[in-house]
Amino acid sequence: MTKILRVEGLAKHFPVRGGLLNRVKSRIKAVDDVSFDVEEGTTFGIAGESGSGKSTLCMTIAKLIEPTSGRIVLDGKDYEKAKGQELRDFRTKMQIVFQNPLSSLDPHMNVGTIVLEPLKAIGRLGSMDKEKAVADLLEKVGLAPSLAKRYPHELSGGQAQRISIARALSVSPRLLLLDEPTSALDASVQAQILNLFNELQKELGITYVLVSHDLSVIGHMCDQVAIMYAGKFVETGSYGEIFYSAHHPYTAALLGSAHMVGPPENEEQFVLRGEMPSPRNPPSGCTLHPRCPFATGVCSETYPAMVDVGGGHFAACHNKQAVVAALSARVPQQSG
Repeated sequence: MTKILRVEGLAKHFPVRGGLLNRVKSRIKAVDDVSFDVEEGTTFGIAGESGSGKSTLCMTIAKLIEPTSGRIVLDGKDYEKAKGQELRDFRTKMQIVFQNPLSSLDPHMNVGTIVLEPLKAIGRLGSMDKEKAVADLLEKVGLAPSLAKRYPHELSGGQAQRISIARALSVSPRLLLLDEPTSALDASVQAQILNLFNELQKELGITYVLVSHDLSVIGHMCDQVAIMYAGKFVETGSYGEIFYSAHHPYTAALLGSAHMVGPPENEEQFVLRGEMPSPRNPPSGCTLHPRCPFATGVCSETYPAMVDVGGGHFAACHNKQAVVAALSARVPQQSG
């Protein structure tokens, strides 16, 4: 398959300033040396706790915030330093759908204006039949064209998110970044929106990068999955490899908290103590080691390398085999 997106060594560090001269005193490493590829027509999922850097990564890939370092290659072209027209071209190929639909829609614009806003921004409106263009986009996301005259405050949460999706689709992007696109919605509406994404992917062949803290959403949508902790990917692989053959203790803990592993004989094995460390002052070695029940001496000294554990399944853990042994008798067997 064709690689539509390649992210190489991407980092976003925020300077912390202080003192009389407002000098940089330290840096918050929100995203640190992240690399991955996305195949065309697939969904790549990024999962982790709040504060793990998922949304910052998403915003950095979209170039809504500039990366500190690293490359963003879309359709074979490096857009790391894109400006002006080159950046506008990038925007037509990659769009983003945000977590809270109502906060991402301009309350002073009606639906028709909102949906066509990206086309106006890149100069494509011209002599286009605007009413037909709006109607087509609304129908594509399962909404009646009559909604075009309404304002965001007149919409339900599900309708507002569908409008956000229609707006993103208006420039016919090749890839959509989905930043927690269902977390602000009711459970029944979440399912409808996820089904809409699946239908659009089948119809349009569009590619997704999906950010979510909800592993059930990741499992429903994704072909490839990355688990993110404290600004770094700690495990990557196919849906089956991550959910049925986890090699990292953080992945195991996420699966356990989401009730996606069987009841362990000793639940303490999968409990992470404390909270995620501050990205301003991370611990030495593996950033998980202060919380990890599998940690040994080497974990506090050296950050583990991402190692291929088989078939393109990668994990960054000094004690992978202990995790696998602890999970082996407890993870439900993959059906089918």
